[in-house]
Amino acid sequence: MGLDQASSIQDVYPLTPAQQGILFHSLLDRESGVYVCQVTFQLIGELDRDAFRTAWKTLVQQYDVLRTAFAWKNVETPLQVVGTDSEVPIQWIDNMPQVSLSRTQSFAEEDRQRGFDLSAAPLTRIAVIREGEHQHRVIWTYHHLILDGWSLPILMREWILAYKNSKAQIYPPVKPAAPYRDYISWLEERDEESAIDYWRDYLQGFAMPSHLANTARISDSQSLDPDQTEEHQKTVVIQSVKLASETTRKLNEIARRERVTMSTLVQSAWACVLSRYTNRDDVMFGLARSGRPPTLQQIDSRVGMFVNTLPLRIKVRDESKVFPWLRENQAELINQQSREFIPLTKVHGVSEIPSNLALFDSVVVFENYPAIAPPAGMDDLAIRNVQVAEQTNYPLSLYAVASEQIELRLLISPNLLSEEEGSQYLSEMIAVLSRMGDCSPHDCVGTLITPILPFPEHIGDSIDLGSLRRLESLLDEHAQKQPQKVALRFRDETMSYATLVDRSDRFAEILKQSGVKRGQPVGIFVGRSCEMVIALLGIMKSGAHFVPLDPTHPQPRIQAIINESGVNVVITQSKTSSLIDSSNATLIEIDQYDLSKVDIAAACAQKFPQSKQAGSASNPLSDTAYLIYTSGTTGHPKGVPISHASLANLLRSIAVAVHFESRHKLLAVTTLAFDIAILELLMPLSVGGTVVIADEETARDGERIVRILEDLKVDAMQATPATWRMCSAAGLAASLATAGPTASARPFTAICGGEALDIDLAKRLLDTGSQVWNVYGPTETTIWSGALQLSKDVLADGHVPIGGPLANTSFHVLDQQQRPLPIGVDGELWIGGVGLSSGYDKNLEATQQQFVNLSIPVRIDSQDNVTFENRRLYRTGDRVRLRPDGNLEFLGRTDDQIKLRGYRIELGEIETVLQTHRDIEEAVVLVENQGEPNARLVAAIVTSSSPDNSIDNLEEALTKLVRDHLPSYMWPAAYVQLDELPLSPNRKVDRQRTLKHASRALQIRLEQSDNSPSESSEINVLPRTQLEQSLCLIWTELLQIKQVCITDNFFEMGGHSLLLLRAQDLVRERLGYTLPLVDFFRYPTIQSLANHLRDEETHPSASDRTVAIQAGNERLKKMQRQSS
Repeated sequence: MGLDQASSIQDVYPLTPAQQGILFHSLLDRESGVYVCQVTFQLIGELDRDAFRTAWKTLVQQYDVLRTAFAWKNVETPLQVVGTDSEVPIQWIDNMPQVSLSRTQSFAEEDRQRGFDLSAAPLTRIAVIREGEHQHRVIWTYHHLILDGWSLPILMREWILAYKNSKAQIYPPVKPAAPYRDYISWLEERDEESAIDYWRDYLQGFAMPSHLANTARISDSQSLDPDQTEEHQKTVVIQSVKLASETTRKLNEIARRERVTMSTLVQSAWACVLSRYTNRDDVMFGLARSGRPPTLQQIDSRVGMFVNTLPLRIKVRDESKVFPWLRENQAELINQQSREFIPLTKVHGVSEIPSNLALFDSVVVFENYPAIAPPAGMDDLAIRNVQVAEQTNYPLSLYAVASEQIELRLLISPNLLSEEEGSQYLSEMIAVLSRMGDCSPHDCVGTLITPILPFPEHIGDSIDLGSLRRLESLLDEHAQKQPQKVALRFRDETMSYATLVDRSDRFAEILKQSGVKRGQPVGIFVGRSCEMVIALLGIMKSGAHFVPLDPTHPQPRIQAIINESGVNVVITQSKTSSLIDSSNATLIEIDQYDLSKVDIAAACAQKFPQSKQAGSASNPLSDTAYLIYTSGTTGHPKGVPISHASLANLLRSIAVAVHFESRHKLLAVTTLAFDIAILELLMPLSVGGTVVIADEETARDGERIVRILEDLKVDAMQATPATWRMCSAAGLAASLATAGPTASARPFTAICGGEALDIDLAKRLLDTGSQVWNVYGPTETTIWSGALQLSKDVLADGHVPIGGPLANTSFHVLDQQQRPLPIGVDGELWIGGVGLSSGYDKNLEATQQQFVNLSIPVRIDSQDNVTFENRRLYRTGDRVRLRPDGNLEFLGRTDDQIKLRGYRIELGEIETVLQTHRDIEEAVVLVENQGEPNARLVAAIVTSSSPDNSIDNLEEALTKLVRDHLPSYMWPAAYVQLDELPLSPNRKVDRQRTLKHASRALQIRLEQSDNSPSESSEINVLPRTQLEQSLCLIWTELLQIKQVCITDNFFEMGGHSLLLLRAQDLVRERLGYTLPLVDFFRYPTIQSLANHLRDEETHPSASDRTVAIQAGNERLKKMQRQSS
């Protein structure tokens, strides 16, 4: 039936909310087969074809939905049109070559992909394939617009009855079934305003979707991108599993006793799984509601599309008792039944989740409708192997089928989720439901979420702790084996191992003479020089431990560290000693001693005969090697003591990892107050290599660093990303190419750590031909805890992982309840192993907060009994995820997550997107006026040196970049260009100073724009052409607002799928352009859509368009007059 045959129309009425959404998605992607469903089954026995056809004719007469088509063009709202008659197309296939199940499946898939002309009834068809003399396979294809799952067994029973009568030549009068219009009338009588208020309150405070592990990586632009949507709809992977009969029995018993439905048990179990895979205790997913109101007569036997998918929010709190929690979940569902008629688009509209993000990634469907089975008296024709082919418009759909063994079917989009992940979800569901079946009244929800194997514990290689030696002992050995080998080089000065050991021994004796004792903290306030290393070694040889003090730090901080640590001896130089308050500390100026004089050593040897027994029982590995201070969250520095055992383990594991040997040279550029400097100075010495010490000026100058690397043919350097960027800009790549291979024919090794390494810098370092290592670790776990050699393959997905743990180190990605998280799920990194500090010096409270003894699951037996082990772990505060390749990916700090206008925002995610632009060298996103009503995001950028890379030239491109990849609440409100990002003394970006510089630059830019004769911002955003004016008129009519700017986003202003159907009509009617719906997603602003239309070629003549646009402009002028 076509819609142009008015005489054949029986009835016309609106669509239900669910139908509106289905119609929109079907029109959005006509060729994907989305919402085209199929039922296949075998007919065994002699098939009467005439009776088969007659039975379907009877059903068409009986049920109006089988005579229904849809109208959406040139109407205010889409309509469904019921015809007086229609005929189901039946295709008989008697000669399919080489009939097989695979060929039948291919035919069925091709048939599904054909879709339907939604404007012509019926929206169903039949194919019957002859598989043998008395065996046929029926493929029944229909559109979800007219039928839901509950309707299928009803129609099948009626068809079988009609077939039976027809074969017996019995033709009773066809009694029309209850019309679908009754349901439409029932919907029109509902109190929509009250229901909307309920959903607004229900979703209050839920600002981010419950993204599954990998779907969280999908940007909002992809979630709206029809090309992406089409891809995941065309290919769906189905996995299924059945619960054990005993488990199903136990769950049924719980449902009966607690007066909840099996559906509630399944929904609650999925909430537990979702909580685990999102690391959140407040989760939301879609729930397919039957939509069949009990107040509507004969509702259980009605045929049509009643189901509606709406969000279900469940709070998964560990401490909640399981059974009361289940009853609460059931009560909320019952409370929602009278409000289930609201369209999903309207529910989304009153939520806090942005319109360009889906409300949920997963949907649960509980199928408890009657099974398809033939009635009695059908002995001559049996129905076998009934299969319903489900489709999904979501990354994951979970179907639960009620039976003696509950069946779980998982539909996943393979380009969004892997089959392995799907298997994990099903395994977790089985585990949660099994535990639920075994629950006692005292059990809490937390018991349901105990992780199943494999526990993603990441453990580094093992080094025999008994083989570890203190650095002093190793130095003595190198001095004996290669006494003339260069140990240190500073400017033009070189120092051999023999000299270094001799002078550090002598200095140790001087310290002892001054009263320094074993275990005592000694401050070191020495500028970059060979004397700095001698002082470090002398302190360790004396049995004391060093406390680094940086001459570049403010004097109050230096004094605070001295006071906090209890330092009463400070090693200085004559040029720096005046900076230290000597009233509370003894100052020893190392440059005032001539350490080459023999008599000093002889005198000390007589007074301290045991002074050369470094590493002996008197100076064990358990002693503290150094005490270093980190910034505290309160601004008060915290002291971190590190033992010789931790240091020795770190030095050996790094040297082994990066293959650093005695023949190699490393350039040290980091300030001693930053713990990574300890690795630079001591790791080469631990293997008999050479340390080249850069002076203060060189360490801050990229060109000087590059020159040293080239002139001295240095083999390796460790630095922060900021320093590596400085070197890259200074011609690092050309320098390494010029220098050629070293004598060992080994390429240069670049070790990068201290803060996140961005993808652009990582690629640039790889392009130099270097071996690039990304290293990671907090001060509290001894400098570095993990390392990974980078390669193009490792960086293929656009992220820079931090790798796995070093030797005798373990990584644990845990949720908020300190449970291990699965692969791919964001969590907090906890670190265990030899590298852990004993805690914060003189700060028990902070130590107890950060260094925690946890019970970690390590194995599970065949009865699901989990064995736990106690581990002492350090809580890093770093957000990470474990990748399938076994590497960790750093996501930022847990305390870097800010909240702006209700949205949780990870600033590092925005920075990562900005740094993908080819002209951006560095990017930092800051919060201006944080905590104030006018708080906003500001992006501070450093660009490459091209004269075209001004902020005025780049701002439009950067705006488009973030809008293409991030939700609107993560878009920077302003961009500012800086020559360089301010750095802290540790060569990390100083965010506070950067914010000050950025705010000042923004103010200058604003003042300049105020004084310039350029167009005002109002002129820039209001329509400038006839086409833009006409589009603005359409937008204002649809959105019911007075004014639209050409840069406003349709969806952010309240636009949704139904309005797009009207927009499509109005653009065609008024402007003469026929646009597919996908273009409205691709060009969501007036400006972008107008630019696209100007390039569009498939439209009527220019004169027709001019007339349409002029008419639109007249409407716009009239509206403006009315509003003024």
